[in-house]
Amino acid sequence: MILRYDDAFWATGTPPNGWGCQCYRNQLTDSQAKAQGSIGVPPGIDINSNIPAEWRYDPGREMLAPNFTRYTALRKIKYKGKSATSQITSNYRKDMDGYKLTPGEWDAYVSNLPDDALPNKRLYADAMFGTLRSDAAEAIGKDVKLMAKDRSIIHGARARKKDDINLSQDQLKKLPRASSNPDAIYKDNATGNLVFRYAAEEEKDTIIVFLPGSGIASLSLHTFFLAGKGVIDSNRRHSLLWSK
Repeated sequence: MILRYDDAFWATGTPPNGWGCQCYRNQLTDSQAKAQGSIGVPPGIDINSNIPAEWRYDPGREMLAPNFTRYTALRKIKYKGKSATSQITSNYRKDMDGYKLTPGEWDAYVSNLPDDALPNKRLYADAMFGTLRSDAAEAIGKDVKLMAKDRSIIHGARARKKDDINLSQDQLKKLPRASSNPDAIYKDNATGNLVFRYAAEEEKDTIIVFLPGSGIASLSLHTFFLAGKGVIDSNRRHSLLWSK
C-alpha cells in the first residue's frame, strides 16, 4: 500500500496495528512511489474491521500530542484525589512549557520589526512560542502548543490597510504572553480560523489569528493586529468559544 505522508489514513492506520503486528513503513520519493504502483488504499482494506480499536492511532503523533480522551482505563485510577488521566494531562502541559522559545529569544527576533530586513529574517522552520492556558485548550478541544513560522511573523508585521493597526515593539514582545493567556477565543465562521482577543490598551484589542490545526497537533500562528475595542464581539462573523 502506497500513500502520501499526509494522507488521513496514517492518523489511525500507522503500524503497529495489533498484537504481534510485523507491519512497517518506508519513505519513498514521488518517482519511486509512481514506479512501484498505484497510490491509495487497496480494495478490501477496512480500517474499522482490519485494525482493532485500541490500535487505531499514530504512535509518533501520540508522543507529540497525546489524545487524552483515549485514556479511558486511566480515568478509573485515582491519585491524590484526581484521576490518573488528569494527572498525566497536567504534567504534559507543564512539560510543554520547557520547549517554547524563551522571552529573550523572542525579544531578540522581534527587536527590529518591522524594518527593511524583514523578508530576510529567520526564526526557525517551526518554533513553539507559547502554550495556551489549560482551561482554554480544553474548552476549544485543542492542544496547548502555539507554533510560529517566519511567514506568520512577516504577515503580522507587514504594512496594514484600512482599520487594522500594527503592533508596537512593546506589544510584539508581549505577543507570546497574550497568545498563551487570551481574554477570549472565537471561531471565524467564514474561514474556520481561531481568533484570540487580548486587551492591549484602553481603546484597542490585540487580535491574534491561529490556523485551527486540522490534522496536526498544534495551533499555528497566522497573523496579528490591533483593532478597536469590542469590534470582534459586534461582528456576527465570529462565534465565542471561550472567555475568562
